[in-house]
Amino acid sequence: MVQPEHNRRKDLEARQALERVQSHYLQRTGEVSVEVCTQPRKLYESLLREVLHLAGAEYGCVLRLTGVELAETPFLELVSVVGLDGKTGLARQYDTLLNRSPDALMQAVMNSGVSTWANNKRTLVPNCLPDCRPSIHNFAIFPLVTRRKSPSLMFIANADKSFSEENIARIESILSVFVRLHKNSSATKQAQAAVQKYRQDNRHYSRLLNANFNGVMTIDANGEVNAINPACERYFEVVSSMACGSHATKFISGQVIEPLLLQASTFHSGATSLDTSMAETRESVGYRSDGSEFPILVAAFCSTIEGHVCVTLIIDDISDRFESARESEQAFVEMKTLTNLAPVGILQLAVDWTCQYANDMWYELSDLTTEESLGEGWIDAIHAEDVHSTLNQLRDSVCKNTPFKKELRLQQPLGGITWVSMSATSTTDEQHKLTGFLVVFTDITEKHHAAERLKQIAHHDTLTGLLNRLYFRDKLSEVLNSDKYYKKVALLVIDLDGFKAVNDGLGHDAGDCVLREAANRLQSAVRDTDIVARLGGDEFTVTLSRLASDACPELVADKIIESLQKPIPVADVEVEISASIGIAVAPDGDIEIDDFIKQADIALYAAKESGKSKYVLYSDALSHEQQKQAEMNKVIREAVEKSLFRMVYQPQMDLAGQRILGFEALLRLPDEFGMEYMPEHVVKTLESSGLIATVGAWLIKTACDDFMDWRQAGLLDGNCKISVNVSARQLANPGLLDCIDSAVHTSGIDYSDLIVELTESAFIDKTEATLETIQAIKARGIEISLDDFGTGYSSLSYMSRLPIDHLKIDRSFVKDLCSSKQRLAIVRAILGMARAMGLSVIAEGVENNDTVNLLAAEGCDAYQGFHFSKPKTAADIKTFLVESHPIKLIQYSKFYDLGAITPVGSAKNNALVSFEPEQAKIEALA
Repeated sequence: MVQPEHNRRKDLEARQALERVQSHYLQRTGEVSVEVCTQPRKLYESLLREVLHLAGAEYGCVLRLTGVELAETPFLELVSVVGLDGKTGLARQYDTLLNRSPDALMQAVMNSGVSTWANNKRTLVPNCLPDCRPSIHNFAIFPLVTRRKSPSLMFIANADKSFSEENIARIESILSVFVRLHKNSSATKQAQAAVQKYRQDNRHYSRLLNANFNGVMTIDANGEVNAINPACERYFEVVSSMACGSHATKFISGQVIEPLLLQASTFHSGATSLDTSMAETRESVGYRSDGSEFPILVAAFCSTIEGHVCVTLIIDDISDRFESARESEQAFVEMKTLTNLAPVGILQLAVDWTCQYANDMWYELSDLTTEESLGEGWIDAIHAEDVHSTLNQLRDSVCKNTPFKKELRLQQPLGGITWVSMSATSTTDEQHKLTGFLVVFTDITEKHHAAERLKQIAHHDTLTGLLNRLYFRDKLSEVLNSDKYYKKVALLVIDLDGFKAVNDGLGHDAGDCVLREAANRLQSAVRDTDIVARLGGDEFTVTLSRLASDACPELVADKIIESLQKPIPVADVEVEISASIGIAVAPDGDIEIDDFIKQADIALYAAKESGKSKYVLYSDALSHEQQKQAEMNKVIREAVEKSLFRMVYQPQMDLAGQRILGFEALLRLPDEFGMEYMPEHVVKTLESSGLIATVGAWLIKTACDDFMDWRQAGLLDGNCKISVNVSARQLANPGLLDCIDSAVHTSGIDYSDLIVELTESAFIDKTEATLETIQAIKARGIEISLDDFGTGYSSLSYMSRLPIDHLKIDRSFVKDLCSSKQRLAIVRAILGMARAMGLSVIAEGVENNDTVNLLAAEGCDAYQGFHFSKPKTAADIKTFLVESHPIKLIQYSKFYDLGAITPVGSAKNNALVSFEPEQAKIEALA
């Protein structure tokens, strides 16, 4: 009877699958025989793939029953899991068994050795399959009987057509061949054939031995060495001629050799290659010719060569492995020490999700012992309601190679609940092979409870208990739309002055204390019917309704300012703050809420600009001023885009040496913009608009280039310097140092030619980044000058700790110096302090000769101002330097005979020194 074409094709496919399995097995055992014995997963994956293709199925796994040999309770071990992606590609899957006890169906297959299958979806699927399996609509189970005492089976599922006796038989034929291959290693057959042909073709055997990276040693039944390959010669440091004829125990421990000789004595002398028996691979000790020992791995098999029994040993030097083991042990000790210091729970999991290591914090979070946590015990710590979703999401993240993070509960044995944030990442070896997972648990119990509290009190600020921003708007809208008789409403927007310094200096805990106390004082300063809210940070609002008079908002503002000026005790110190307040009033309540808030914000901005601890009532004039500021922002932005800025330089005069000390670079807009765009307004606008970094970089580069131009023209002496102003906003820019470096290098000047002038605010509003930038500038050899000294706040407290070289007395103290006792006293104090600290002093805004002489008499080092020279362009400075010979400079500074100066009034009142006109005519000393 002719076999149908369909069956012939199926038989051909089965034979081809058999050949691929056999070829793969031979290749694997030929390359790494030990790996086949100890790591069968890859071989079973290959077998599963062929079976799934042949059956048209999508999913399969191999399970092994363990514990039988030790008379323990048997349980299933997952050997390999494979899924076929679209019937074309292999998709390995790694999972563990939730139920590890074999059910009745699988137990029956392993006991009987008979395959079974089911095509009915209603058939009960075995309950001891991996958790990650797909939905099963048909399946087949095959027994695998190998040399192992522990039986195994193969489970395949989801065939595109129903299972039948025909395709079950074909699959069983493949499995039969696999079992035979497993029982009789083809690697052993090849080794036997090579040994048997040794007498016939010695050259072939030599090539085989010489090409082997592992050591190969052949001994006879008495234990004498017959042959060794070059690898053995290297291992044992002996030549072949000296080794042959020696007893094997000279090179390998007798604990290995003696059992092998006993096995060889029972080996049948007429055995064929099929009877070859591979001994168990084991670790032992090898002996070099000098007597030193080293660790080895030995595998052996008995065979016959021309009727004589021999034992072939395959030897591997595993010294590196031992060293790696010691390094791994040391690394584990270090890891354990570090992880136990970490404030988070840490687990190290194997590929099958079993715990291999847990740190101390994990035991504290879970309240489990080491024994309870290892293995699968760690899963018991996850709350019952969270465990399934957590493990499923964790598995999906691993399969998709995406980060895993989840908030969940840990259930402690005594009933306690700990909320944790669980993060996990996979670990791989040097070959990028998955080795396990690192899991981190962070205690977020307090955070979780805080979030729950926020949900319950969504309308209130958690720190102060005041209304929050969202609910404030709702309440303000309600007040504005009220139909009550009194319609007049006022809104006060309050900002705490100096709060940032509290946070920076004393920490956020102290800042929180200040905010809570400020909230309490605000509530005490207003009526119960008024609405107090915290918008965020240090910004508060007060909504006043039903006002009896127009003066009420201002009275309340005064009361708030007075209340907040009182020191606030924080820990062991008293913190002083103040408040700036913007007030907007809606006489009839007929105003949009956003416009109302905007008016109060405009007034607050004006209050902070006009000084601290003040209030400002909104007016149309303020709105107009804000519009002017917006116009100025537009002009400044246009000037930046069109490069309209220009540079001028003001010379600085050395009082003692009668020479030009240096030049200060100043930024100017063209004259056609008018007087309303004063330099200080321009700089302020540049800072607020964020353009200061761009313009500042241009200023530094231009100043360095012009200074180098004057020097190359031979117009400057070696001590002359160029000063550039750097604002607090520029110091906070991380690109400032690169800008300075670029300007210095491209111009060719030295760092020591440059002086950076900083305002006091740059020091007062300091941050760590700002101080680091200042230190880096100083480290380059650049001198630092403190500009406008005396006009800032609390700068004296920083003087001894900052790298300052020069002080510049602000022009407000120099103006009318000769007629003001107070200003002269301030200048004397500054000069005395500077001398004590070794700083030089430059006076700004000097406009007459009397002031020059008085500054010289008081010991000031230098000055600048219109008396010597107005700011000039770079070209005009060049001409000025050419025309100003050093001798001519004397005319700009004529000194009095200080001994002839007599004070006006008695010494009792320490009156101001008076300069007589006749003495003013005394010529300067040469």
